[in-house]
Parts: sequence; C-alpha cells; structure tokens
Amino acid sequence: MVVGENDGTLKYYYNQQPSSVDGQAPTLTTQASVTLGETSDLVLDFSENIKAGTGSILIKNSSDVTVATINIASDTNKFSITNDKLTIDVSALGLTNNKLTAGSYYLEMNSGAITDMVGNDAPGIAKNSNQWAFKTIVLTTDIVWAGADDNYINNNEKDATTLSGTVTGTGTLSITKIEFFEGSNSVATVSSLPTIADDKTWTLAHANMPTTLVGGKTYTAVVTLSDGTNSTISTSTAVTYDTINPTPITTNPWTLSNIPAGQSAFKTGDVISLTLTMSETLKLNNTTGSKVVIAGKDFVLDKTASTTAGDKKLVFKYSVQAGDNIAATDFDIDNPTSDITLNNITDVAGNAPVFTADRVVLAKTKLEYIEKTGSGNNPFEGIDVGNASAPTLADIDSDGDLDLVVGEENRTLKYYQNTGTTSNPAYEAKTGDSNLFNGIDVGGFATPTLADIDGDGDLDLVVGENNGTLKYYQNTGTTSNPAYEAKTGDDNPFNGINAGYSYSPILVDIDGDGDLDLVMGEAYGTLKYYQNTGTTSNPAYEAKTGDDNPFNSIDVGDSSKPTLADIDGDGDLDLVVGESDGTLKYYQNTGTTSNPAYEAKTGDDNPFNGIDVGRYSAPVLADIDGDGDLDLVVGEQNGTLKYYYNQQPSSVDTQAPTPITTNPWVLSDIPAGQSAFKTGDVISLTLTMSKTLKLNNTTGSKVVIAGKDFVLDKTASITAGDKKLVFKYSVQVGDSIAATDFDIDNPTSDITLNNITNVAGNAPVFTADRVVLAKTKLEYIEKTGLGNNPFNGIDVGGYSTPILADIDGDGDLDLVVGEKNRTLKYYQNTGTTLTPLGSKTGDKQSFNGIDVGYYSTPTLADIDGDGDLDLVVGEQNGTLKYYQNTSSTSNPAYEAKTGDSNPFNGIDVGHYSTPNLADIDGDGDLDLVVGKDYGTLKYYQNTGTTSNPAYEAKTGGSNPFNSIDVGDFSAPTLADIDGDGDLDLVVGEFNGTLKYYQNTGTTSNPAYEAKTGDDNPFNGIDVGRYSSPVLADIDGDGDLDLVVGEQSGKLKYYYNQQPSSVDGQAPTPTATNSWTLSNIPAGQSAFKVGDVISLTLTMSETLKLNNTTGSKVVIAGKDFVLDKTASTTAGDKKLVFKYSVQAGDSIAATDFYIDNPTRDITLNNITDVVGNAPVFTADRVVLTMTKLEYIEKTGSGNNPFEGIDVGDLSAPTLADIDGDGDLDLVVGESDGTLKYYQNTGTFKPPF
Repeated sequence: MVVGENDGTLKYYYNQQPSSVDGQAPTLTTQASVTLGETSDLVLDFSENIKAGTGSILIKNSSDVTVATINIASDTNKFSITNDKLTIDVSALGLTNNKLTAGSYYLEMNSGAITDMVGNDAPGIAKNSNQWAFKTIVLTTDIVWAGADDNYINNNEKDATTLSGTVTGTGTLSITKIEFFEGSNSVATVSSLPTIADDKTWTLAHANMPTTLVGGKTYTAVVTLSDGTNSTISTSTAVTYDTINPTPITTNPWTLSNIPAGQSAFKTGDVISLTLTMSETLKLNNTTGSKVVIAGKDFVLDKTASTTAGDKKLVFKYSVQAGDNIAATDFDIDNPTSDITLNNITDVAGNAPVFTADRVVLAKTKLEYIEKTGSGNNPFEGIDVGNASAPTLADIDSDGDLDLVVGEENRTLKYYQNTGTTSNPAYEAKTGDSNLFNGIDVGGFATPTLADIDGDGDLDLVVGENNGTLKYYQNTGTTSNPAYEAKTGDDNPFNGINAGYSYSPILVDIDGDGDLDLVMGEAYGTLKYYQNTGTTSNPAYEAKTGDDNPFNSIDVGDSSKPTLADIDGDGDLDLVVGESDGTLKYYQNTGTTSNPAYEAKTGDDNPFNGIDVGRYSAPVLADIDGDGDLDLVVGEQNGTLKYYYNQQPSSVDTQAPTPITTNPWVLSDIPAGQSAFKTGDVISLTLTMSKTLKLNNTTGSKVVIAGKDFVLDKTASITAGDKKLVFKYSVQVGDSIAATDFDIDNPTSDITLNNITNVAGNAPVFTADRVVLAKTKLEYIEKTGLGNNPFNGIDVGGYSTPILADIDGDGDLDLVVGEKNRTLKYYQNTGTTLTPLGSKTGDKQSFNGIDVGYYSTPTLADIDGDGDLDLVVGEQNGTLKYYQNTSSTSNPAYEAKTGDSNPFNGIDVGHYSTPNLADIDGDGDLDLVVGKDYGTLKYYQNTGTTSNPAYEAKTGGSNPFNSIDVGDFSAPTLADIDGDGDLDLVVGEFNGTLKYYQNTGTTSNPAYEAKTGDDNPFNGIDVGRYSSPVLADIDGDGDLDLVVGEQSGKLKYYYNQQPSSVDGQAPTPTATNSWTLSNIPAGQSAFKVGDVISLTLTMSETLKLNNTTGSKVVIAGKDFVLDKTASTTAGDKKLVFKYSVQAGDSIAATDFYIDNPTRDITLNNITDVVGNAPVFTADRVVLTMTKLEYIEKTGSGNNPFEGIDVGDLSAPTLADIDGDGDLDLVVGESDGTLKYYQNTGTFKPPF
C-alpha cells in the first residue's frame, strides 16, 4: 500500500501475511496410466497446487534412450500447469509425426523441477524410484467440436453442437466414456455413448450433449477408447462457449472527433471520425459495406483505423462534401438497428454485435469548455507570474491579434506580445522598455482591464489593486504604439471609487446606452456596479445599489472576479465570476441588453461546471483559437494560466459564404459636389457575404476593377460588420474609369481573398458571372433630414410649386415657392451653391405683395431680353400673370403687366395653369409650355423675338406635346436629362409621381417619347399628391438635381446620382491658343490708365467656380484678378482675369508673360466638375507678340472700307484731301479713273 499525506510525501506499506509453516513437499498422487494413445497428453497429478521450479523432465523408452527433453524454465510451450496438474503436450515435443510411437516409456524429473506454491520441491522421478511409467498403443481418436473450428462455440452454434471423430486402432473398438472438464474439474459425463462405425467414425449427437455446458466457460472433452484388451484416452482441444453478443459499452460508447481548431463547425473536406467502443474484442474480416447513417450521410467503416484504435474499436469516417449541412441536434443515429450496417464483424467467437433501437445522440447539444494542457495545446503554457495571476486579453499593438497582460501579487503588470496569429497565438514575454506597462506599480494583487475610456479609439488601462482603489492610465500614444500615462485626481474618472479591499474591474455596456459602465468584484464576493452617466469620451461613474444594481443579489463567497460576455449567443451580456475556491459561477442574462437580469445556472446548465483551478480563479473570455467563439483563460493562485477551449456542439457547415442575393456589392458614393471620383479620392467597395467571416492574415486580398487593385482594408471590414469586406482604391493622377467599366469581369479570377473564411472555415465562393458595380443609368436618390435636404423645414402650407433661379445675382440658386393661398414665398440662398440656406419675408422679399390668386405656380425667365429674370405665374383660373423685373439682376423689382403689356395676355388653359418657359423650337427665344387640370400640355410658340415675345398657340401636329396626358394636374419642367443637348420633359401630376418623356427629336424639332420603368430615372418617386418638379444643380456638382413640391406644402429633394466613374484627368490649358489677351483699344498704341486688360484662359474641361476669392494671375508684378461673372459668361471652360491699368504702370510688350504658371497662377476653389484642380507646367507663357504684326479686320464695324468696290485693280491712297484733319480715300482702278471717298467720321471708324 502507498499513502500520500499532508506534507506531500508518500508512505509505503508492504503486505505482511499472517505467519504460518508449510514443510510438506508435493507428491504424485497417480502413477502412470497403464496404456495411452500415441498422441495422448501425459497428465501428472500432485497432492497440492504446484508451480514450475528449475530442472528438466525426460521421456525415455524401454531402452533408456531419451526421446524428449522438457526444460521447465524455457520449454513452457511443451507443458502446462493448472492447479495440481502438470500436463505434457506430446504434440509439442517435436517428435516424428508428433506422437510417441507405440511402446513402453517412463519419465525422469529432477527434484525441484516442480514445487508447491511456497517453494517446497517435489521429489524427483526416476526409473526405479517414484516411478512414472506407461506404454502407448495405436488406439486414439481425433475429437471435433461441430462449429468450434475457431475454438469457440458461439450463440448461433450452441444449439447444434456435436462431437465426432475417427478412431485409429485395431481390435474390438468401442468408446467406454466421454467426460467434459472445465480445467481439471469434471463437469459432465455422457450417459448415452456413441458407437464406432465400421469406417471407425463416431458422432455424439447434439441431443446427447450434456446440458450443463454453458456460456462463458471453456471445456475439454476426454474420450476413453477400448480395443477389447487395452484402453486409452484422447483429449480434445479446449473450446470456449461464448454466447454473448458484443454490445456498445455502457459509458461513452460513441466518440465523435472534435471540430478542427479554429473552426466552429466541420467544413468541406474535413473528415469526421466516429469511434464506437464495443464490450469485447472484435474480429474484422471483409467489412466492405459497413457503415453508420447519420443525417442521411454514410459514415463508412475504416478497417485500418479501427484496428489501430484498438481491438474493441470501430472507426467510421465521413468526408464532408460541399453543400452538406448537419445541425448539432441532427448528429444522432435515429435507429441503430436500421442505421448501422456491420458486415463480417463479430467477436472472436463469431457473435455479431447487437444494438438496441434507441436513438443515439452523438454530439453534445450544450456548450462545453475543455481544458488544453501542455506545449502545443495550451498557448499560455510556461507563463508563470509568481502568484495570483489576473489575465486580460486585447490587441495591444494593433496587429489584429490578441496580446496578453497579466496582473500579479507583486504590484507589476506582465506583458506578453502575441507573435503568432489570431488562430495560433504564440506569447512572447516583453520586459524592460519592450514592456509597454513597464514602470506601472499599482500595489499588490493587480487586476488589469483595457478599454477605450476617453473615446479616442485606443485602449486605456484601468487596474484594480489590493487596497480597493482603481488606477487609471490614459493611452496618450496610438493604437499600435501605446503610451500609458497615470491620471490622478479629477483626471481619473474612477477617482473616489473605493469599496474597501481587493478590486477586480471590468468595463462593458451594462445598460445598452453605448458607453462603458463599470462592474467590480471585491474581497467579500459581491459585485459593485457603477453606471456611466457621462459619455463615451467623458465618463462619469455613479454607484448603483439595491434594485438599481442588476448584480445586487450575487455573492460568490470571497474574492469575486467578474467577466461579462455573450455566452449563450442571444446578443446580451452574461456573467462569469471567479472566486476564492477556484471554481467559476455562471449567471445567464435572462433580461435584455439595456435591462439585464442575471439568473444563476448550476450543474449541466453551467458550461463552466467542473472547472476548478485550485484557488482564486480569475477568468477572461476571448477567441483564442480564431474560430469565432469565446474561449476561456483563467488565472489562479499559483500564477499560471489555465486554458479551456470552447467546444461548440458538433455540426457540419459546408455552406461556403457567398455574396448576399440583394445588393451584395456597394460602391461608395461620389463625393458631394463632384460628378465623378477625382485624384486623391478613396473609393470604397463593400461586399456583404451570407455568413459571418473570419479574417486572419489577409495580405494580398483584393478585387481587380478596370485593371486597378482595390485592396482589402481589414480594419474597415471588421468595423463595417462581421459579414462585410471593404476594399479600397485611392484614385491616381491620370486614372480614368468609365461607369460601364465599373465591374468585376470574372469574380473567380478577379477576386483574391487570402485566409478569409466563415467561422466554420469554408472559403468564400463566387460565380464567374460578371458583376456590374456601378449603376449605368441616371438615378435620383432622395435626401432627407437636416444636413441632407437643404429644403428641410420649408413648409408653405399646401400645394408647394417651387422654382429655382439666381434671384439676387450672387451666383447661386435662390428659391421661390408658389402655394395654395395666393402668395409667393422667397427663400434666399445665404449659403453657397452646395448648401442653400435662409429665407426672406415681408418688405425684404422681392415677391412681397404679389397675389395671383389661389394655387400660384411661378416660373422665372428673361422675358423682355434685358438680361434679368422676369416672373410668370400660373394660377387656379388658368391664366398667366406677368411681372416684369424693372430693376436689376441683383436687386429685382417686379411690376405687374396687364393687357397688351402682358405677352401672355389672352392665354387661358382652363384651370390650374402651370407654366414653363424654354426654347422648344431652337430659334433662340423662349417658348411656353403650360400644364393644366386635365393633365394635358398646351404649347405656345414664341413667334416674336427675345425682347418682344409673341405667343401663338400650337395644336395638333404642331404641338410636340399633343399626345401627352398624365391624367390630372400636369406640372411640366424641361431640361436636358439624358445629356444629348436637347430638352427632355418631366411632368408632375395628381398622383404624386413623375412622368418622363425623352426628346428623341432635335433641339429645333422635338419629339417626346414616354419612358417607363427602369428607363424612367424618376421611376419610384412618389410624393403623395400634386407633384410639381423643378430641375437644377443644387449641390454644385454640374448635374441636375430634383426638387418636388407636393400637396402638404413641403419640398422633397432628390440628388442626381450619376453612374460611378473615375476621372483623374486634371484640367489643363488647351494645346492651342489657351491664353488670349484683350486687344489694345482702337486708336491707342498701348493700354492706358483706366483701361481694363482682360486675359482669358481656355481649359481642356468644363470648370466649376465656387468661392474664387483670391484667384489671380501675376504678370509683370501686377495681379490680374479672376472675374467670376465674366468667366461664367465667356463659357464653361473659360477663366477671365482682369487688371485695371493704374497711373504710373509700365509694362513692355516683352514683359507680357507668365514667368512660372505653377507659382504665378492662383486658382481658389476652381476645379473641373469632378473636383480635379487645374494643373499647369512651370514653363513660361508668352502672352503678346513681341514683333509688329498686321491683323485683318473684316465685316461691318471692323473694316471701315467694307462695301467699297471700284471694279477691278483697286489702288488706294490716303491723305487729308479736305483739310479737316482726318484721312480721306482716293482709289485708282482698271479704267483709269479715280474714286474719291470723303471721311465724314472720325478716326474710329473713318468711313
């Protein structure tokens, strides 16, 4: 006996039997049989139980010749000892034909070759002393057990067992006795003996077999033969009766292989092993077809693996196929008697396995934590901080995996950097300056936790310690290179928190308000709760007690160390608490994320049941093996760390993650104010997959679009969501990707995803089908809410009808809205072209006092050709009111014109006129289109001029809008929607939708074709009732956005979502004549004081001019300042710079140049429509010719000689003929005469 004791030593106690004396030597109780068969065993009976000693037994013949020698020590195959019997196997002696040929023999045996059990030597045997002699004759029989060819009688054979044999011998042959032995004990004698037939065969029928032979026993049959004179005995081989079928062992007979590390389920290609342990040794012959059916899948017997596993084991395997899906609850054998097929598999006796019909559950259906120990299994193996280890895990160095920080008894923090991966961590101790926490000393029994306390995106440090206070160390470094600075007093948000002794803090969002609350364990086993009543960046912790503390009733005894995580996968935080006795308590949150309720779970309902680390358990939960679930690390009194991996219930998941069916790919929007992505823009492409993803080392992951690598941003992907992949590309100078090229030609070749799988380990699968990423058609997207809709908050009461125009001449769009109650509302744009704001009311409103009647519908246009905007208003009665702007472009004053002064006088469409003015026939003046209550459109062609219009009604085929009928209350607007240079038509109507009619004709001969469904870019827009659209560039990106009035009086805003494209081509000066300097005024040889010199630059692309203040070109030290208005008037690719000549200025012709454009040209807030800023070279630009040059002037007003024609061979000369100080003209011609032209003008022009 060995006994352990309190001081760790072991005591040994040997077994001392009671004292006794045995001096009796064993003796032979039988001498030799008179006669034996040639093959009969030699059986020596002794007076007591015996064992082998040392020496030999010799068999000699009558001539004293030794015919066989048995060395007791080494020839153990030649004899056997059972209790008091020594049996010599004649067939094992190596004799000729394995028999003692008929004759006389005797034995010799050394004294001591056999002893009794205490070691007394049996006396020796000699020829003439203690003699054991015998003779052999030819009289024997073989003995055959029917069915026992394998030395077993099985359950199928026991009811048909017989004995039979063939006798060798002469004389009158008979069987005189058949006796059955179990070992040396006789158990049965046959009463009805068989006879020996003429052919010397015999058979003992089954009916005459003893009924006392039972299962589980081993028997020999001894047959006594007689030849009439002599008798011999023959002994059968031992035969075991085994009538018990093998069955599964009672405890854990079925074992399912574990899900591979780093996976939450078996995936495609995994081989699942199912091992069955049976109650006895098995024989496996031709096992082809042997299997177990689980969830319709054939788990096939692996004979080799079974043999290797052990002689009672059967190993079935299944290789997971693509598309397989087996839930944990389906990992069962529904009916073993039908679902298990075992071919040619038996126990050694030949009994086939037997199963019940009861369902067998193979997989655990509950979460379980399994300890991993030893190097290669426990990544924390070898870590020992001394005493009282308190671990926390976080990504300290921002490399995407979890690092380890451990508090301990002796005041410091140990740091172990993960130099492995997310799924195969390797922790390397960092010391000295390499330990980011070096120098931090918080007192005894440090318990650290890491969280973003100040809301700056990096991890700060909070440490509980023995005295019950919390130390706060703010990360003043970065996410990847943290630096921890102690904060005290008011700078420590945990200042003043002290519950007495031994604190263990954890920071999580307990109340679901998005900030971090504080839960603390303490020496007496309860939990303290401090609610963050501040913010994410400026926390304030308020103690909650009683019913306000959701942990109020929890008491684990002593030294509570809490951690919170979603254990049961229901989306809220559950509680695990370590304590002094080394176990873990589990409290399931049966409440909600914002109102938790914690219920203690014990026994099998506690997944941590059975875990015991000894003393002072300090748990932390994190995904250690990268399989997407929470594993467990536990600190303990001795300073080491225990690791328990999360054993999820077994399941099969071969469903590869694929893009979701609806909108899987989302391209980031073109930035506001741009019509395409420009140089420097970062384009994001987000892919949403069907399953949660695991991202390990994703280096090299990308999507190729138009030859550009959109590279996976791992951090952005994780932030976006667990099913998201975010790819990014930064637009380079010179890039150009058309909307039609924004596609993935072949995802199987153009998408590279490295080390990205779902949590089961299945890699994403894509089809080869082309993926179109960008919309190829124009689309209008509604913007709502403050900051998105610049018209948010505008409400005119009812039936809003908006129009946008530059009312105050400041270069941006102002808003005028008609409404139900007769007036016009004016909203001045006090922002920029990108952010319209403000309103005007009362006397300050340009439209104050205008009352056209009910349901006013305004439009603004230059009716009288004077360059400013006039007002035309439709109304309920179907007529049009005209208000002429009698003031200026920047300070309009509207005067009602009636009768003949109103060019719209006499126009009456019936009811609810909704006018729109545009050049319908391409003749350069404004025509009129009017909607009305019946949903048709009236057309009035301007047959007058731009300054004196005359409107003539056109009907039938002369009205290009003749066939259009939107139902009721048509409200038209015209604009170039499809970008082909002519005017298309959009019509609002009673039902609140918008009808679109594309101009398939020309600018002068329009033809309007209705477009519906996807061909209508306004399809799906529905504002409710009475839609009234207007199109204008609201966000300054160069395209037309949509504003729609509606019945309630509000305004809906839809921005123009152009098809995504990339334009990295910066605008540059045109290759030819990019710079144009204005001419010296006529009659001058140079610019003089007061002259305004204009310098016009023509660029390669259309430009956007926002706040251009400070834009200029420096020439000879003079600032030529950008004139925004003149530039806009000159053309959308023009920039006009001006300089007013000052007294004392002097610029030689040779100085009219831009010395270095990159330095001397300043362009503020000027870009192409995409947003690319103009680019100039540093090459000097010469602006004037430095040599005299003659330039032809032609046409009236330019050539003062225009119209003069003397016939042929004109020969002019100029002189002051009439003495008035100017030059007159004399011209000779072919007929010899002279023509005289008197200058009756001035020097400018003379004729």
